Amino acid sequence: MLPSITTNATGNSTGGNITIDTNNLVAVPKENSDISANAENSFGGRVIINASGIFGTQFRLEPTPSSDITASSARGSEFNGVVQLNTPDVNPSQGLTALPTNIIDTSQLIANSCIARSKRPKENSSSPGTAACQ
Repeated sequence: MLPSITTNATGNSTGGNITIDTNNLVAVPKENSDISANAENSFGGRVIINASGIFGTQFRLEPTPSSDITASSARGSEFNGVVQLNTPDVNPSQGLTALPTNIIDTSQLIANSCIARSKRPKENSSSPGTAACQ
């Protein structure tokens, strides 16, 4: 049997309640690792997940062969329970800084550097600006 978290109810009982507080909720999508608070002849339960991220599983109206989060009722959608997924709103571009569009020709920066001058014959140290490069 694959790992699942369930509070499913049979008969006329209401589906149970599940609350999960975690940094990341991770499931393998095709392993059928369900989180369910389903009911047969009554109201589905309540599933509350507080997480920074939810990966490999998602809310679905009814169970599937994939990893699901459900609070359904066999009596119909008007008897479904509540699934509440609380994840922070993350904008991946938030905090990014636009880079300048002007391009610098680095060959011109290197041409007059001390490294470039060290490959030339040494100049007279009395020339202004060359003392530090010898």
